[in-house]
Amino acid sequence: MNNAAMKKEKTKSFLWKIWTWLWPVLLSVGMVLIAHHFVYSVHVSGPSMEPNLYNGEPIFCFKKFVPIHRGSVVCFDAYGVDPQCKTPEKIYVKRVIGAEGDTVRSHNGRLYVNDKLVSQSYISSSQRNKENTGNWNLASLSEMHLWHSHTDEQKVPKGAYFVMGDNRKVSNDSRYFGFVPEDHVLGPVKVFKLNTNATRRDNINKFWKHYFEANNDN
Repeated sequence: MNNAAMKKEKTKSFLWKIWTWLWPVLLSVGMVLIAHHFVYSVHVSGPSMEPNLYNGEPIFCFKKFVPIHRGSVVCFDAYGVDPQCKTPEKIYVKRVIGAEGDTVRSHNGRLYVNDKLVSQSYISSSQRNKENTGNWNLASLSEMHLWHSHTDEQKVPKGAYFVMGDNRKVSNDSRYFGFVPEDHVLGPVKVFKLNTNATRRDNINKFWKHYFEANNDN
């Protein structure tokens, strides 16, 4: 092999060594950028989603490229939604109860969406009783709690959601501050095996599939 060929081979070998070092770095940077663009990592604050999510528990919010359904758990920016929230980009975690065009009411703790009984099997019977969930419809809630917008609504307005926390007794949610505009919603929450058990995981990730499969003890 002549000198030119040897030099060419050495150059190829050198470039290959650089590439074997560089491609994992580029892959890692690319994954971080993709995750930052599509996935929002947050820790649960407070007890409002117990028993399915606990204070301090890490969760992932998939920024709107994952569909949102009734029964989905979502993250949203509460600033400008909840009058009590004085901090920009304060993230709340709640469950979607009603979507655009839905009527929502509670009778003795039983929830009805479009007059259809929905399942609340993801929480205990005491959490879904009259004392903790209440008797109301959207219009009565707006009058009772003086919602700052959408007063006297009979249905969830266009481009909005009605949300509630699973721990009804302590949750500050749409019952008190009204509807959540979809442009405040970051996306649905997903949890994984590392930080939850199978039942709680399904109650967060998959419950929307069984939203109208109401149990007799609801």
